[in-house]
Amino acid sequence: MNRILLTLLLAFAASPLIAQQEAMYTQYMFNKLLINPGYAGSRAATSITMLYRDQWTGFNGAPRTGTFSVHGHLKNPKVALGLTVINDRLGLQNQTGIYANYAYRLPLGDGRLSFGVQGGFDHYEVALSTAVHIDAGDPSLATDLSTFSPNVGAGVYYQSEAFYAGVSAQRLIENDLSGRTLLSEDNAYARQSRHMNAMMGGVVDISESVKFRPAVLVKYVPNAPVQADFNASFLFVERFWAGVSYRTNASIDGMVEFQVNRQLRVGYAYDHQINEVGPYTTGSHEILVGFDLDFGRNRIATPRMMAPRYF
Repeated sequence: MNRILLTLLLAFAASPLIAQQEAMYTQYMFNKLLINPGYAGSRAATSITMLYRDQWTGFNGAPRTGTFSVHGHLKNPKVALGLTVINDRLGLQNQTGIYANYAYRLPLGDGRLSFGVQGGFDHYEVALSTAVHIDAGDPSLATDLSTFSPNVGAGVYYQSEAFYAGVSAQRLIENDLSGRTLLSEDNAYARQSRHMNAMMGGVVDISESVKFRPAVLVKYVPNAPVQADFNASFLFVERFWAGVSYRTNASIDGMVEFQVNRQLRVGYAYDHQINEVGPYTTGSHEILVGFDLDFGRNRIATPRMMAPRYF
């Protein structure tokens, strides 16, 4: 296999020496289950969220990410379940992850402290047969490659009516994706790395019709720079969110979310790249649609402060 293609495959397989392997989300604060399994059941209703991210628009082979998640607590409010499905495309690589989430929730002060775990698998595909062949007839490009990788994660999450904080770890099993699986070259190396996350945020009343919500998310992966997202959002008349974010060494972002009614919310985010990728892309776009399904029992069984809509 030629060196150029090998380099691309290593990048697509996200070697830990390169960068984070998890997809990034500008609107993470509206669906923290993608980051922390302890978040399961933290809304007053069964919550369904779908998100699509078009990263680095105009950049050929750039990431495209689609997510689906659903979570809610059971009749026993101490127990919550969730499911996340994530499809992430990058160049020749197509990765799909399916994870079940479990959270055990305990009252603590004015809120709840949750301990969450997740388990599932990632399916990786590298479509070598669709690659542009530099060496005509190269047999290593004749067959597409794929592998299944089971994995687990864990998280702790606290939420009250006006504050939240959490820590989580994803990819606790550092699966080897090289050698006999995705990459067959002797000098190829690709391994899943543990991802550590810490988040914190709150909401402050500015007036009867305006609320301020600051938030921060810090992400750490071994052998990659620590990255932080700083967000400042405002809620107007309990229906319309507007805010800005700064992602260190990456982008300045703007976002809006509109609460259409009690059940439906829609959001949009735009990232303006400020790093070396900036001159080659028109930015990144994210669309979010969320549904909160209240089946009646939630409105009575769960006090508002235990699952505020602000978080």
